[in-house]
Amino acid sequence: MSNVTVLGAGNQTIGLCFDTEETLILARQLAGLITAGVQNGSIIAASDKFGGPPPVPPGKAGEFVQTKSGTVMLPNGYTTLVETAAKALVFGSNAEKQMILSGTSSDLTFISPGGSGTVVAAGDHNRIVLSSGDDGDWLITTGKGDDIIHALGSGQHTISAGAGDNAIMLGTGSAMIQSAGDDTVSMGGASATIDATTGGSDLVFGGGGDLLFVGGSGEATIYGGSGSTTYYGGMHDSTGHGGNHHGHDDDHHGHGRDDDDDHGRDHGRDDHHDRGRDHDDRGHDDRGHDDRGHDDRGRNDCGDDDDRDGHGRGGTAQIVHGGSGGNNYLFAGSGAATLFGGGDNDQLYAFGDVGQMLVGSDGYATLSAAFSDGNNTIKGGQGDEAITGGTGKDLIISGAGNDTVFATDGGRDTFAFVRDEAGGTALIQNVYDARDVRIDLIDYGKCEEKYALESQTTDGGSVSFSLSDGTRVTFDNITHLTEKNFI
Repeated sequence: MSNVTVLGAGNQTIGLCFDTEETLILARQLAGLITAGVQNGSIIAASDKFGGPPPVPPGKAGEFVQTKSGTVMLPNGYTTLVETAAKALVFGSNAEKQMILSGTSSDLTFISPGGSGTVVAAGDHNRIVLSSGDDGDWLITTGKGDDIIHALGSGQHTISAGAGDNAIMLGTGSAMIQSAGDDTVSMGGASATIDATTGGSDLVFGGGGDLLFVGGSGEATIYGGSGSTTYYGGMHDSTGHGGNHHGHDDDHHGHGRDDDDDHGRDHGRDDHHDRGRDHDDRGHDDRGHDDRGHDDRGRNDCGDDDDRDGHGRGGTAQIVHGGSGGNNYLFAGSGAATLFGGGDNDQLYAFGDVGQMLVGSDGYATLSAAFSDGNNTIKGGQGDEAITGGTGKDLIISGAGNDTVFATDGGRDTFAFVRDEAGGTALIQNVYDARDVRIDLIDYGKCEEKYALESQTTDGGSVSFSLSDGTRVTFDNITHLTEKNFI
């Protein structure tokens, strides 16, 4: 049963169906404008029942109603398309303020060489292409189908993709994208704001512009481009997974940590350390999950949102890489998350009670778990970092830069150094009892602990020691270390 009617050629009323509240509201608005234009004579209506689209009289706008599957090329002057054919390929005109209506019974491919306007398409498989030479602004809204949207021009676009699996490609302009499904977005040279607060799972490839992403209950995997990335994670269910996800083990060289290890003497390092521990206990394998299958998303034939679990591609993981342009601001949601810096002046924040991972980059970075009571892994990069621990059992791995570490709950944290990844300096603050100092030397030789203890010096109320790769570590407010401080 039709829920939108619009006036066509010969005063015929055309009925269309739309499957979401958003498409229905917008379609009714356009239908009202079209009908009013036909009635007052400013829009001249034509239909393929009488042949192809005829020329539009000077000073008038044209409406074309397509009822038969096939290809249509709209001449200049046509501002309006009403689509009812099952399969349609339509080349638009260059007109400004175009109005394109296509209901649930139609799979529309609409290619615009230029102009501007609004597209409302509710079919199962729509393709909306704004050509690279199109510098106009467009509003594109689709329904519950799996749609392809290529906004390749330089305009400013608003794109509201429906609840399906949507592929969105941008050009050189800017876009405001509302993501309600499991969407893949390639930004090209554009800047974008993505609202995924009601969405499932998103995969985003950054480009030359800046990205603002606001997450919801689903997963997010973001690869920042050459711009800057701002990320606000959504509120997820606590799954108990954290630190590493989706097979990122190689990126962190197995320096994860079991949330339940209680920071005892069983952290586990490789047997070549001759300390009788199993290094695999420190790995990520028991903490990650990589079920990204689409088969269990539970969409019924109507694509009803009620049947979706809100977790998209198999979980609530957030994997976010900041852009190389730096000034990235990444604030994790409450679920499992791994955040990577990308440039200089990055800020990365863990949040919630699930263990997460923060990884620095080549530039200066703030890595903070101040808003988290999960068991986090914080890993410095090549640049200088200001690191703040949380209230959980954090594993803090210093990098090759000059790191300042504020241990919010220092008695529960482990301070780790990895051979060939360290080499800088680390100043560790807010630990006041030597019995609370836990140091893990990873991949160093058998005698590294002895080397460190023999090199320690005390200056005022602080103790410092060196490692064989040039790393220099200072514990403020601690005056002496023993072998009991090394695990």
